[in-house]
Amino acid sequence: MLTSTPAAGATGFSGKAVTIMFDENVQLKDADKKFVMSPPAAKKPRVEAHGKQVKVTFDDAEVLLPATTYTLDFADCLSDLNEGNVYQNFTFSFSTGQSTDSMMISGNVYDARTVMPVEGIYVLLHENLTDTAFTNVMPIRVAKTDPDGRFAIKNVPAGREYDVYALDDQNRNFLFDQPGEKIAWLGRHVSPSWEIRQVADSVKTDSTYVVNDTIHYYYAPTMRDTLTYTPDSLSLFAFDEDRYDQYISVDERKERNKIKIILNKPMARRPRLSFVGHEGERGLSVNQYSPTNDTVVVWMTDTTLWKKDSVVIAVDYLVKDSLGALVDHVDTLKEWHFERKAKEADSGRRRRRKKEDDDKPKVDFLKIKASGTVAPYGELSIFSPTPFARFDWNSVRLSVKVDTIYKPLAFTAINDTVDICRKALKVKWEPGAEYRLEIDSASVYDIYGKWNAPLSQSVKVTTLDKYGVLYIDVDSVPANALLQITDSKGNVLRQNYLKQNGKAGFRYLKPSDYMIRIIIDDDRDGKWTTGDFAQRRQPEQIIYYMQKVTVRQNWDIHVDFSLKDFTPAAFARKYGTNKSRRRR
Repeated sequence: MLTSTPAAGATGFSGKAVTIMFDENVQLKDADKKFVMSPPAAKKPRVEAHGKQVKVTFDDAEVLLPATTYTLDFADCLSDLNEGNVYQNFTFSFSTGQSTDSMMISGNVYDARTVMPVEGIYVLLHENLTDTAFTNVMPIRVAKTDPDGRFAIKNVPAGREYDVYALDDQNRNFLFDQPGEKIAWLGRHVSPSWEIRQVADSVKTDSTYVVNDTIHYYYAPTMRDTLTYTPDSLSLFAFDEDRYDQYISVDERKERNKIKIILNKPMARRPRLSFVGHEGERGLSVNQYSPTNDTVVVWMTDTTLWKKDSVVIAVDYLVKDSLGALVDHVDTLKEWHFERKAKEADSGRRRRRKKEDDDKPKVDFLKIKASGTVAPYGELSIFSPTPFARFDWNSVRLSVKVDTIYKPLAFTAINDTVDICRKALKVKWEPGAEYRLEIDSASVYDIYGKWNAPLSQSVKVTTLDKYGVLYIDVDSVPANALLQITDSKGNVLRQNYLKQNGKAGFRYLKPSDYMIRIIIDDDRDGKWTTGDFAQRRQPEQIIYYMQKVTVRQNWDIHVDFSLKDFTPAAFARKYGTNKSRRRR
């Protein structure tokens, strides 16, 4: 920057524009998204670049606040025109009063669930400390996070207490008034201050020593004092409240007798279904619900119904009204299905095929199948393409191979209450052993009256040396600590509540890379729970083990999990996006 009107840090400003001159041609990129004026104006100013000049023009109706320091934050939207070098975090400040406020509050915003940096979210500073300020009062200062989730609220008045919030402001009014806006709040007041810290300035030779005729140098850093504004390491954890509208996201009828309906999020109550024109009639369908009630598969059993090309079905499910109360809502869906008939080019060949087919006995068996392998701790699953209507366990036999002879075994029968197309059985499996499963003909029927052909299948149990064992020792166990093992995508594979001694073990893990984390599961529902601002409930805290854990075949892995080693900043630096890591 060469010059500006007014001068940088000027006081007593009362103009309608700020002009900044540079020593080379400059350009703006995404200024509409990235430029921030703090305190925010009632109407966003116009920001333009022409040649070597950047001009910020305030709206004619805009009245700047008296005795207030203003900050124009360009983030990374300003760069030179020729090479595109960014003027990183360029800011310009001026005051409408007789002095300039100089304090600063800084920190990071992380996603509460992934602990990854949140880019482009507003961070708001409120001097109004009431609970309703976030929803009803404009903040006195704002900032926006960079790709690392870092924010710096500059030119803050000293000698006061503030509340800090984060807001993904969809309608740009700096108020939390939209149910879909991601939010965070610190939960305690902060007071800006400063302190002198010592930091490493340079490195110089401190001493030398000789080993085997080779001179070695010992280097020591030169320390210098630096002014630091505090607090400078605030951590806010942003989350989406569970307030999204409930709606049907998928409805399809790919098969004539089957309708699939998916809602956009889990349901507290199963959706209620009825066929329009057949209200009150029973036995029209068998419905299969997912464990979270957000998916339902409708197997139509009434022949006159599912043979129709179009079927109208009413879905009654719970939605939240404007006050957040659950009320019934009904969507009426019209489901279509048309059969595509294959064309035969050669009619003579078609007639010959028909005659050959007529000579063969036609039996459309129910095609059940079973798992070919089973884990030492697992269940042997038996699947049907359609829901079971009758399953005669007395016609099911399981035997284990001893030398060359199969010996019959007693087993525990499992009727799956969620997946109505699955049955299972379980014994104390012998790792590496071979079993045989046999099911007699006509012992299994589906809801359409089909029965099975006889089944005889070999089943092998995986040997223990195909798995690894993970032992975890947590140094200090907080209350309601839910220990989870996840894959690289964050899918939970195993979990247990920690005992007070902090020791846990997970057997039969497949060779792979895993992440270990602890959820402070305050509501003891066995999963992470988001926050709720109206109830002043923060999202549940997640603490990660800082290293990926590699499990190998036939290995015992021991992990010492020290909770104090985890910091959101270090975790985000290590596992953040490539974009975030490149900036470092």
